[in-house]
Amino acid sequence: MVSRNKRIVAAFAAVAAMGMGLAGCGSDTAGDTKTTDDGGVVNITYMHRLPDSEGMTLVNDIVAKWNKQHPDIQVKATKFDGKASDMIKKLETDVKSGEAPDLAQVGYAELPEVFTKGLLQDVTQYAEQYKNDFASGPYSLVQVGGKAYGLPQDTGPLVYFYNKAEFEKLGITDTAAFVESVKRYNECVAAGKDLDFGKEAKWLTAIDTPPFYGIHRHVRVSAVVSGVNVGPNMEVLAVETGEPIPGLFAVGNTAGNFYGGVDYSMYMPGLSLGRAHTQGYVTGKYVASL
Repeated sequence: MVSRNKRIVAAFAAVAAMGMGLAGCGSDTAGDTKTTDDGGVVNITYMHRLPDSEGMTLVNDIVAKWNKQHPDIQVKATKFDGKASDMIKKLETDVKSGEAPDLAQVGYAELPEVFTKGLLQDVTQYAEQYKNDFASGPYSLVQVGGKAYGLPQDTGPLVYFYNKAEFEKLGITDTAAFVESVKRYNECVAAGKDLDFGKEAKWLTAIDTPPFYGIHRHVRVSAVVSGVNVGPNMEVLAVETGEPIPGLFAVGNTAGNFYGGVDYSMYMPGLSLGRAHTQGYVTGKYVASL
């Protein structure tokens, strides 16, 4: 990113009221972004998902007011009608093709993802000028590793409510522990990494948008991703020597070295039953040949 684009980001960051969330890494050609020594016009493109319902202050109205008051810095806002995840995909595609907007409004929870994808520009030296205009909490959420990649667009209190009667129907008696579990899970989602159970980041979805539903689930084991080491004929291998233990076989969930990791595959159904049938067949055929 050339220094010219960095100055463009700073110019827009100076007006936090316009609703800037995170600084997008745009190209010179995408928004025809340019500035000249003779006082030429700076053009800035901005993509957002902000609501525009009746009675609300519209982004386009704010942009029109800005453009009228600042003829030397003109902003063009584009609303993305879709989910946050879909907008991130579009931003990723646009960055690769050199057609990304100069700025984009992205949720706090999405910051780790767009950062790891390399879609953001470090604007710390500009954002620091407006640091005292924001509460420390929201400002810290637009930072990664101590560097700022935008300015907060808005913030609000996060409060968890629960219906005691519905919890009792579901058999949840320790409501404090339940709420704490949800809070902890959402923290992992925001971090983009499940630090407790190792769920892949792409399966992480915040529990923050109602309505919420609950069902009775009972603890059970449908598959085991570990097990004893076995040979090609499903013979159990001794820990000390790695040699087959005569007459001892293991198939299905008791046999290890199948999934290649600590997680059950989410891409192919029937793996647990399929492996049991197949390995049982292999074992039976081998034993019959002895």
